[in-house]
Amino acid sequence: MAIPEKRITVRDVKIEFEDATAVTPISGEVVYEGEGSLSISGLQQGDAELLIFYDRDMISDVRLGQQQPVDISFNYEATTLLEGTEKIPLDAVRKTGAFLAGVSTWGVNAADPWLIKLKFTIEGTDRGGADQVVTIPYFRGKANISEGKPMTIEISGQALPKGATAAVTIA
Repeated sequence: MAIPEKRITVRDVKIEFEDATAVTPISGEVVYEGEGSLSISGLQQGDAELLIFYDRDMISDVRLGQQQPVDISFNYEATTLLEGTEKIPLDAVRKTGAFLAGVSTWGVNAADPWLIKLKFTIEGTDRGGADQVVTIPYFRGKANISEGKPMTIEISGQALPKGATAAVTIA
């Protein structure tokens, strides 16, 4: 397939989030009212650090080490901070509102941390290619609210690898 000639813009990206509730996950979509941004930082082979071994101050070997999280952030202009029934990102990362009874994607035990699944779909067919999907099965997020013209909400956190499951897949 040829590389599309048109650049990707915020209009081409859809950000969705969901929990692991069986049969019908609790899910929502980021509603962009104006500008927004998305950042993925730290993608590397096997989600693993690089161990460097030295022999007399010279690199003699390298190996893959421990798995590492990948940093994720996105922001959008706020339309609400509190919503009991609508599925908004602020509730998704805090396990409040519509996500209060949600199930973590990490596991169902009470001691398991609250993680959600993120999915970024990049519209490609209108640009001469195919849609591309970035999937983050285990995301631990936090929210930052900034007052301004307009008020913005930033969701940032870490995508975690789990065993053989990559922190981020791109298909």
